[in-house]
Amino acid sequence: MKQFYLIMNATVSHEMKTPLNALIGTSKSLTKSKLTASQANLVHINLACGKQLLSFMNDSTDLYLIESNKFTEKKNKVNYKYAIDDLC
Repeated sequence: MKQFYLIMNATVSHEMKTPLNALIGTSKSLTKSKLTASQANLVHINLACGKQLLSFMNDSTDLYLIESNKFTEKKNKVNYKYAIDDLC
């Protein structure tokens, strides 16, 4: 059962990431458009929520890799100003 869970989790995560990345990409494109304040706020919310969901899915994939002993540590640079601004 555990093996089924791990494979299912990886498959579902992969299948959901593709459309989610498309939503994030189109939202980023919209931020460069001429929008009303209300529209810009909605696009910002959509983009922030999409990024949060993608982060959750990446964490889920990492958990799968840890449990299957396939995890390799990745070092990423973090733009703290962007991360904090994104929270506000």
